[in-house]
Amino acid sequence: MVEETEVDGIRNRSSLPEPGLATDDFYACIRENARRAQVKKMPEEQRRLMAEFPILGESISSLALKTATFNRLQEAGIETLYDLLQKNRSQLLKITNLGEIGVTSIFLALEEKGFRRV
Repeated sequence: MVEETEVDGIRNRSSLPEPGLATDDFYACIRENARRAQVKKMPEEQRRLMAEFPILGESISSLALKTATFNRLQEAGIETLYDLLQKNRSQLLKITNLGEIGVTSIFLALEEKGFRRV
């Protein structure tokens, strides 16, 4: 069975599980459809960079951050390393309850991933 929905002008066709299909396959399909919708919303420059450097598309959960720091970033709408790298120190400090220690830990975690500040 195919279900068609439209969100923010993006048409999405998702396959609903047929009787007997594994639930994991169904959720994998949903995740893939969500990823495709997200990619369509990305600006061309971001799409190009993420294709050239796949690490930029990684979730911030791949960083060794304290739970509180991770939660503050998510609340601020920062989901991927690309999103995080678009912010400078002063922008990060403006995030509610992040603070200097949290920002320093973010920069250290990014350095562990191979990024460095210039």
